[in-house]
Amino acid sequence: MVDIQTLLVTLLKDAAWRLPVLVALAAGLGMTIATRGPARIRRVAAIGLSLLLLAEVAGALLGLLPLWLLGQGRPGLEMMSSVMGGAGLALSLLRAVGFVALVWALVKALRVPAA
Repeated sequence: MVDIQTLLVTLLKDAAWRLPVLVALAAGLGMTIATRGPARIRRVAAIGLSLLLLAEVAGALLGLLPLWLLGQGRPGLEMMSSVMGGAGLALSLLRAVGFVALVWALVKALRVPAA
């Protein structure tokens, strides 16, 4: 049986590894919101960064899923594999949409003539 302390320690360890990326995405989001420029481009860039940030946090929480399933008395490797595979696919799609939005905003911003 997995207790809450084990889950919290695992989450903290994973958060420590993800912290640089989380800080970079949060800083990028802050800079995007605070900058001047066309509102549409800033909005799409902010959406892209938000999706990437959401995917990173969801990935950290997804790392707890196997421990939680084991704690619930569901040690089935097949079930864990299918759940993790489906969730991993969803996170990959979320990251892909975030990257596409961010690149779109970058391309549009580079095409805007300097004032």
